[in-house]
Amino acid sequence: MKINLATALLIAATTSSVWCAPPLSTDDASTLLPGMCQLEIEQRRFGNRVERDVVPVCNLWFDMEMGIGHQRVSPAGAARAESVVVQAKKMLGVTEQGDWSVGVGAATVRAVNSPEQSGIRQNYVNAILTRQVDATALHANLGVVFDREADIDMRRTRLSWAVAVEHEATSRWTIVAELFGQRGAPQSAQLGLRWWALPKYLQLTTSLGSQRRLGSDGRWMSVGIRFESP
Repeated sequence: MKINLATALLIAATTSSVWCAPPLSTDDASTLLPGMCQLEIEQRRFGNRVERDVVPVCNLWFDMEMGIGHQRVSPAGAARAESVVVQAKKMLGVTEQGDWSVGVGAATVRAVNSPEQSGIRQNYVNAILTRQVDATALHANLGVVFDREADIDMRRTRLSWAVAVEHEATSRWTIVAELFGQRGAPQSAQLGLRWWALPKYLQLTTSLGSQRRLGSDGRWMSVGIRFESP
């Protein structure tokens, strides 16, 4: 099966967000403490492709998370697609009742692997809600994805959504579950685990997920690692 770069970027976008903590594709309404940095690396293996994200993020100015990362989609039997990710996230506060935290995220993903495909890019804006209930956190996202391909004058706008639950089973183990999707694409679901190998410094993650109506090509397994600065 031949997959061009625009299709590969769309597939990647429907299976992962670009500013979330692995293995979730749903973002949380929180940011790193001022002066802190983290590096997240995640690889997802599907039946017909492999995706890899490398995303360093820091909170250095204006109490805002900002980062520049790299995404790679390697479809079987087709050219590899690579893109650069620039992203930012800002906390806006809490609701009047004080039980929901509110944030906003934005990112741009631009293809970089060949000059003739440099006009392909995707821009994201995402509203984020989080509520903590004892050891369980609930997250909800509602966003907009702007597809742009200058070479063929393609401009398209799609709604995206995601909901997730995180439960701290112990001080080192967290269980995650979520549903997410975008308009015009089948919805996806996954279950995953996080484990603090070194509490507050090094975290390992894994998940199993599936995108509806895509059979084995829509099922994936992910592994990830997350480093946080002291």
